[in-house]
Amino acid sequence: MKIRIGNKFVGENEPCYIIAEVARTYENNIKKAERMIKIAAECEVDAIKIQSIKAEDLLVYNKNTADYYKKVERLERSFEEHKQLADTAKKHGVEFVSTPESIEMVDLLEKVGVNAYKVASLDCVYYDLLKHIASKKKPILLSTGMADFNEIEEAIKIIKYAGNNDVIPLHCVSLYPTKLENLNLSNITLLKEKFGLITGFSDHSKGYLASLCAVALGAKVIEKHFKIDEGKNSEWDIDYDVAINPKELKEMVNGIRKIEKIIGYKQEKVGEEEKERQILRRRKIVAIKNLKKGTTITKELVTCKQNLETKGIDSSRLDKIIGKKLNKDKKKDDVIELQDIEI
Repeated sequence: MKIRIGNKFVGENEPCYIIAEVARTYENNIKKAERMIKIAAECEVDAIKIQSIKAEDLLVYNKNTADYYKKVERLERSFEEHKQLADTAKKHGVEFVSTPESIEMVDLLEKVGVNAYKVASLDCVYYDLLKHIASKKKPILLSTGMADFNEIEEAIKIIKYAGNNDVIPLHCVSLYPTKLENLNLSNITLLKEKFGLITGFSDHSKGYLASLCAVALGAKVIEKHFKIDEGKNSEWDIDYDVAINPKELKEMVNGIRKIEKIIGYKQEKVGEEEKERQILRRRKIVAIKNLKKGTTITKELVTCKQNLETKGIDSSRLDKIIGKKLNKDKKKDDVIELQDIEI
C-alpha cells in the first residue's frame, strides 16, 4: 500500500516521510518561519508543517480562556502569508503541510494548494471537520492522541465514508513532553494490524530517540517539533520542550535513513551481493578418491566440501548427479563440474 503526497510516495518499500513541525516555534514571525523552512530542507526533511488557526473558530472567549485566546490569535495567518510559506517550502524542495483548526481554514488551504492535511489529536472526534477535510480527497495524517481505538476506528470510517481512503493514523501521546514510559510505541504496529493502514508517529517526547524507535517498529511517517534557537519562549514553552534543534534534526534524519538500510525491504530472494557470496562459500561436489573416466557416480564416491571458488556443482544438486558417468578422470578432492558428467 502506498499514498502519494506531492511528488513522493509513503508506504511499503518507501523511505519514511519526515515532517518538521514549526507551528509555534517560529513565534508568529514569517521571516523566521522562512529561515526555519530553509534549514529544515537542508536537514533533508520531506515536509514542513504549521497550524492554520482562526481563534474564534477554535475557542470560546471568556475570562478562563482570555490569555490563551490572545496567544492563539497571534498564530492567525492570512491567505497571503500561507502562500508565502508554501512558496518558500516549494523553493527549497519540501512539502508544505498544515493542520486546519476549522472548516474555514480547510478552504483557505485548498486555495493555497496543499497536497495533504494533518488532523490534530483534539479533532479526531470532531466529525464535521473530518468530513470536510476528507471531501477534498487529499491524504490525511490523523493524530490519535487522547483517542481510544474505538474512536480511532470511527474517525477512519467517517473519512472513508466520505470517499477518501488515503488516511495515515499517527500514534501520538498528547502529553508535553511525553515520558518514555508513556510512549507506548507498540501501538504503531497495533494500528497497522487493526486497520491495515500505513501508520506513523507524532513525537512529543524530548530528543529524537523515540522517533528512531518508531521507524524500527514500522512507522512510515515521523512528525517532530523543530526549533532553531535553544532558549525557551515563555509563550510556547511546551513546544520548545519537545522540539529539536538543527543539529539534532539532521542527526535524526540520518539515523532514520540508517535504520531503513538496516531494516531493508521485504524480498523472497537473495540479494545480488549475497548471491556472489553464496556461489563462493557453499559446498561443491568433490571426489572422495581418485576416479577413472566412465565411473558411475555413487554417494560413496563423492562428498561435499568448500573450494572457495565459483566453479563446481552446488551440494543441493548431489542427488541429480548420482547414477551419472564421469567423462574424464578425477583426482581426490577434485571438484566435479557439469562438463565432467555424461548427460
